[in-house]
Amino acid sequence: MPTDLGGSQYRSLIFRGPLPMVSLSLSFCWTTCCALLFLTPAGVAQDSGALSTPEGVSSGDWIEIRAAFDAEVSKVRSVDGGFEAFNKNQGWLTTFDGSGMLVSPSDREWSWGLELQAYGFAGHTESMGEVPGASFSGNRMTYGWGANLDEWYINDSRGLEHGFTVQERPIQGASTGEPLVFDLEVRGSLLPEIQAGGSALTFLDENGHASLTYSGLHVFDAQGIAQPSHFALVDDLVRIVVDESKATYPLTVDPVSQRAYLKAHNADVTDHFGACVAMWGDRVVVGAPGEDSSTTGVNGNGSDNNMTDSGAAYVFQRTATGWRIIAYLKASNTGVNDRFGSSVAFQGNTIVVGAPGESSSAIDVDGDSLNDLAPESGAAYVFVYSSSAWTQDAYLKASNTNGGDLFGTSVAVDQDWVAVGAPHEDGSSSGINGNASSNGAPDSGAVYLYSDGGTNWLRRNYIKAQNNGGGDLFGSSVALALPALLVGAPHEDSNAVGVGGNMFNDSEVWSGAAYTYRHSNGNWFYGNYIKASNTEGGDLFGTSVAVQELPGGFIEFMVGAPGESSDAIGVGGDENNNRAVNSGAAYVFGSAGIQLQTAYLKASDVNSDAGFGISIALDGDRILVGAPGESQGSGS
Repeated sequence: MPTDLGGSQYRSLIFRGPLPMVSLSLSFCWTTCCALLFLTPAGVAQDSGALSTPEGVSSGDWIEIRAAFDAEVSKVRSVDGGFEAFNKNQGWLTTFDGSGMLVSPSDREWSWGLELQAYGFAGHTESMGEVPGASFSGNRMTYGWGANLDEWYINDSRGLEHGFTVQERPIQGASTGEPLVFDLEVRGSLLPEIQAGGSALTFLDENGHASLTYSGLHVFDAQGIAQPSHFALVDDLVRIVVDESKATYPLTVDPVSQRAYLKAHNADVTDHFGACVAMWGDRVVVGAPGEDSSTTGVNGNGSDNNMTDSGAAYVFQRTATGWRIIAYLKASNTGVNDRFGSSVAFQGNTIVVGAPGESSSAIDVDGDSLNDLAPESGAAYVFVYSSSAWTQDAYLKASNTNGGDLFGTSVAVDQDWVAVGAPHEDGSSSGINGNASSNGAPDSGAVYLYSDGGTNWLRRNYIKAQNNGGGDLFGSSVALALPALLVGAPHEDSNAVGVGGNMFNDSEVWSGAAYTYRHSNGNWFYGNYIKASNTEGGDLFGTSVAVQELPGGFIEFMVGAPGESSDAIGVGGDENNNRAVNSGAAYVFGSAGIQLQTAYLKASDVNSDAGFGISIALDGDRILVGAPGESQGSGS
């Protein structure tokens, strides 16, 4: 039966197929525990961080101006005795003396640094002498330790990235089966403390307070395949340990696993920044449904907390010097408890933001938003990027708006179509475009489809489950990749298994289901009814969904079931036991004329209450699965 799937640690697992040749890389980053301080040293102009574009300057030009400012401030510079780089976001100065580095924050309360002492296979390491050469370009500093090893640093908004590139497998000790290691001496006043599983190091001041973290370690080879790695403490040294026995060289310690540490410009307690995210190319949108400002529209002030849980969304763009915020999105009718930013979707120049707590009684598109006659009916907002600026393009409501429907709990966008889920909608009809006026099936749920008609957005379809039932929460999740739509109903109750089974029984409470639909010749049609291959009550199959179209018109669907309870490991294990309650699972289905389950996925370190499958994503031959309750830790 359903239980609380919360957890103290968030973890994701990536499943990956064959990839094209790329460099073999290791990566890790470090930042202060209170990152993004926006401090500036004497003699450097202060960047206020304000989002408002100055009068007479276009938004696009202002973005470029601010990016150029950040690039200039972040540069490595030659000084007497070495080199230095200032980081305005972290509020610290890094000095490079030709063999290592030392970081000091603006308040000088501590200092910290590292210096490479040795590298090679454990037991056969090569001690480092004087670095043959040091060079810098822009915000990058490089130490060349001979022909086979480069050590480098990148100073940007995330902090200071630190990495190594190893061109060929060291000869000495290569046949011993020992791991490759990098031994670093700790400089300064902070003391290291290893975190669970060696996944990160925390550096503590004299009072035992965490001042800095050294984390994000990731190793992958020339084929893009991740290699096991972890941090260790050996005597007084920090050691990076890499199992490269199956790797293809060159190896590189590269900034892949942690591209950015993103924070809101107006960060505050309980904003829940990061509750949902979506990415498109070099841009990211992040929802913060607990944000409290009373401003409306795009790039308002946002400094007050006068509208509790009104919510916000933030758009970031990757530039040459790191990630920067380019837009601060609020609803056009900001209201208390609207929870704008509870869901987000992003494609091309279109962002959709859900606000399930919004309370107007408007219907369809761009109705009267300035009343609160239908509490928690919900809304969704479409923003488009045009002429170097983000603007709100549409205000979406259900065709049968009712209080408590929570329209906007889920959103999806593809091309000129938007899907919005309302899992607590009460309509008693079934199928596509049925009677929406009856409320005979409480919390059965619905999905609404909208398209951009060229001049304005129009509501096109009202979709209910084929076996519509009270409490099913159809629309809790939606995914859209034309011509396919996938909808999750995690509280659906049938005992069917696989694709197209008997949906008309309620013998496995909250087992969950998903439903596929297909767009053809301007119309939407019901496709299939999908259940897990090991259906059981409380599995919550359909909590998350994803869909993509692959070459040749092949459609791939994925469904998460965070309440599934087998103790199988990896791909295709034994699913027919309940020895790891609420460990969770994910299921992949393929469709090329006939729809079949193609994979049953579990975590590599299964444990109860991990909630594996509570969030999922598909991208070509890669699958990402979230497990917020996972707690075992790992060194890889």
